Amino acid sequence: MNRQDEVAAFQKLMPASAIESCSPEQLQASIQYTRYRKLRLRLRFPDNYPNEELVIELMSDTLPDVALRRLTKFVDAKASELAKLGQPQVQAVVELIQSSLADNKLLYANDEVRQLRLLAEQNGGEIKLNERAGRVKLLLRHRGYVFHANIKLDDHYPDSPIAVSCDESNLPASIVALVVKQANDMVARIVQGYTADQALFASNPLKKPLRLVDAIEDEATPVKKSGTKKSAQVPKVVIKASPRDNISPMYYAQDGGILHQAPLDVAVKSLVPVCKTFLWSQCLVGLAATTCVTCGQAILPSDPSAAISSGQQPLQAYCGHWYHHDCLGPILQSPPFVHGCKACHVILHHPLWSTNVDELKRGHERAIRQAKELEEIADMF
Repeated sequence: MNRQDEVAAFQKLMPASAIESCSPEQLQASIQYTRYRKLRLRLRFPDNYPNEELVIELMSDTLPDVALRRLTKFVDAKASELAKLGQPQVQAVVELIQSSLADNKLLYANDEVRQLRLLAEQNGGEIKLNERAGRVKLLLRHRGYVFHANIKLDDHYPDSPIAVSCDESNLPASIVALVVKQANDMVARIVQGYTADQALFASNPLKKPLRLVDAIEDEATPVKKSGTKKSAQVPKVVIKASPRDNISPMYYAQDGGILHQAPLDVAVKSLVPVCKTFLWSQCLVGLAATTCVTCGQAILPSDPSAAISSGQQPLQAYCGHWYHHDCLGPILQSPPFVHGCKACHVILHHPLWSTNVDELKRGHERAIRQAKELEEIADMF
């Protein structure tokens, strides 16, 4: 096959709009599969072609340098293999590049995957990749606790969100469900236009307790004490608004709306912030050192195989602080029924307990009556 035949083959493989130059000396075109998986290809014919390999240049302003170097090395090897046989190289090289862009969903995330691989190797974990499926399986270990994250990337990452799930973990099931929910909430916010730090700070797996918030003025202000001419008033319970409520996306349109109704000019990558900053640093490492706000004891046992009683189950409150079940319950079920977290003064809430103040009052009064009845029965004997 002479050079003119190679030029004709190139023209068949590439759309006319993508071809930048096409001559017996040089072939150049742009290849794009998605907004980020794209590159420019330049092929130059050596004097002894096809017995000498093509001079191949791959350029991209979106793909990571490491990914581009690996792809260049890959196609260079293919051209060299064909040159030794004296066979045409253009079609094989172009098709190889096209398939690599189309089939490797992790190509744009190559630099992030390298960071996660290093994280796993440094901490006794492991990582497995399925590039065609866009799947990253990351096993994290810390002080005996493990979290096996399963992350799915689609063709349009990072414009579209990754999906985070957990294949296996020896953390309590309630924590795993909470972590997975918050990770996906964080990802959704990043796609909406939040920075990674903003998304982590603002993400909350628990819904705002609107009924408790509405009851703050009525229930958190104690009644004046009687019995003296100058009635002393008990200090008002201080409850602050959650700072998470004030976090908004950093990108806005000219009309004041969120710009990310259309893709951002530069989308924020979420793989490393979610896996390294949140799953590793904040959850696996952070929870091992977290203590209950009320009792000051660790929320997780030092031995992951130790059984956790129902009363010692770790619970994350709406504000983000952690409590044991039996440390949090008595607070939420006691007057004035609207409480602030002792650590941050944000309203204290967990969905295991009602946000209906009237219902909490009735339950408290019922518990008092039952206690008196039991006390009277005990006195009879």
